[in-house]
Parts: sequence; structure tokens; C-alpha cells
Amino acid sequence: MGGDSNRQQKRWAEIHARVVEKIRRYLRWCRRRGFGWHSRSRRSRHRGDSSILNICEQIGSPDLGLNLDTGHAWACRELVPLLPFELQARIFGTHLGDNRSTENVKMPLGQGTVPWSPLLRNLRAAGYRGSLDIEVVCPADEVGTTVRGESTVPPIVDCAPQGESA
Repeated sequence: MGGDSNRQQKRWAEIHARVVEKIRRYLRWCRRRGFGWHSRSRRSRHRGDSSILNICEQIGSPDLGLNLDTGHAWACRELVPLLPFELQARIFGTHLGDNRSTENVKMPLGQGTVPWSPLLRNLRAAGYRGSLDIEVVCPADEVGTTVRGESTVPPIVDCAPQGESA
């Protein structure tokens, strides 16, 4: 039984090494064109060597970061309001999406359970000054009623990092 476990660990280490090398190649390609590279935050419960934060630290480039997707993180049971302090300068962008944390189903902001006020306050406190991109999953002709009709955007904008807009 121990042999199977050792083989599995070796296999995961090989996969991890290939992922890191692929990200290094992407990053070199991006740098030659004058921009950084970021991954969507899909950290789930499999932290450790496979987390994007660990990979960022392993590669050691300031041009490598992630896009903080609140809906994905919340559905993976992350403590979303604390992520800005954990990830800090590695957050290159955001996707603000809501859900009820039991599954990753996009909902209009404020209809799910993502704790918006502490998250946005902590983004500001951690130094994030990038964009706050609202993810809306609905037909284009329903965007106005989905976003504005729920009266959830103004309170979120009030918490946004100063000098930025949602």
C-alpha cells in the first residue's frame, strides 16, 4: 500500500513540475510583450504545492499573479474576506460574483452570501487598487435589471477602493 502512495506522490510532483514550467514559459512570452500573466483563482481545498500562490512564490516573479474570483473562492469554502491579506500584491484583478457557497452558481450581487463589505474593505486595506469587475451571467438584455434592479451595486461601490470604480 505504501508503494502506491509513493507512486502517487511522485506522479503529483511530476505534474506540479510540468505545470510550473508551463507557467514559466507563459510568463516569458508575456514579458516579451510587456505585460504580466495571471491565473484565475481556483485554489479550492487543495492548498499546498498545487496552489497558485505557492507557484507564484516558487517562480518568484512580480509579473505573476491571479484574478480573485469571489464566486469560485466562496464556493470552495475559502474565507473570502481574508484573501486580500493572504494574496496581497498577487491579486492582479477581480471577478465579483455571488453565490450561496454551496455551489458555484452565479447570482446577482447581494442575492448570495458572499460577505461583500468586509471583502471590499480588506481589498482596500491590503493595498489593492485595481478594477472591480462584476460578473453577470444572464442574457444581455437582462443585465440592467439583474444588476441595477436589485439595489446591490451602490452599497458595493461605496465600499470600493478609493479612486476606483466597480
